[in-house]
Amino acid sequence: SDRSGSMAMMGASGVENVELAKEAVIRSVDFLQPTDRVGMVGFDARAYWVAEVQPVINRDILQSLIGSLQPGGGTDIMAGMALAAEAMRAETLGERRHIILLTDGGANDRGLVDLTRDLRENDDVTTSVIAIGGETPGFLEEMAIEGGGHYHVASSIESIPTIFTQETVLATRSY
Repeated sequence: SDRSGSMAMMGASGVENVELAKEAVIRSVDFLQPTDRVGMVGFDARAYWVAEVQPVINRDILQSLIGSLQPGGGTDIMAGMALAAEAMRAETLGERRHIILLTDGGANDRGLVDLTRDLRENDDVTTSVIAIGGETPGFLEEMAIEGGGHYHVASSIESIPTIFTQETVLATRSY
């Protein structure tokens, strides 16, 4: 999940974008089964694990970790995607490996479309993108297409929790 400085902007509701993003992920954990595995990477100018990939056994601890995400500096989507890709390539448990990228897209796009294509073609890892904002860069949709996932534009920041929840249900149930 993007935690760059732009994610500290407030939506029409007066709530920071990063808070809505966290709420989206926290709600989505409620739709996962204990046998599902989930992790969250945060990224700004660098990437780090907010919650390492783990089974959904203790929802409270997992949701508390996700809730600790705070807005930071610049935006390096590749750093976040590379960290998530490494983890997904290492995951051997479960039938489905899926990345949901949540970002406003204000970053260098070098290598991102190629990475999502490579993950799908060579590692059977799919990628969906939830783009925040009215005018999002075209490479985000390309990532979703090449990643074999879905592309969502959250023109209203308040729609992010619903979109994220739908994407989680789709990823775990119908793929």
